[in-house]
Amino acid sequence: MRELVGPKGAVDAVEIIHDGWKAVMGRTPGRNGQTGCWRWAYADSLADESYDCVAVLQATQHCDDWAEAATDLLRVMKSGRRIVLAESVLKGPSFTARINADVHLRQWFDKLFEHITVEDIPYWSGEEVREAFGDKVDSPRLMEWHGIEMFWGRKK
Repeated sequence: MRELVGPKGAVDAVEIIHDGWKAVMGRTPGRNGQTGCWRWAYADSLADESYDCVAVLQATQHCDDWAEAATDLLRVMKSGRRIVLAESVLKGPSFTARINADVHLRQWFDKLFEHITVEDIPYWSGEEVREAFGDKVDSPRLMEWHGIEMFWGRKK
């Protein structure tokens, strides 16, 4: 990303691993009732229209209210700029079908998640994310590729 923005550009990163670990392992439900989700306050202190782009990578599933987060993330973006969300998904119909299609994958998944039930894995489908952004973005798009679900659009 730093290479893309060049020497005068800036990349700010927010790492949520500690928030995620605490919420998932503590089986803490968010306001949406899903374990491992919480209110995203990451943009609360940021100025309006201060970013050219926002990318949420490997964190989408941990937001407990995407309508609220979408509004806040778009608030800090300049008009006409892109927002991108990408998540490697461990739940949902496509993922479950792939896991259940191979006994070895099923066994691996069950062992990996023996301390966390599938119900405890938070999940927002691409359609739910697109619905949360509503008419706040132009040309919203969804894509799934090798277990990565993506959403992107351009701020109006």
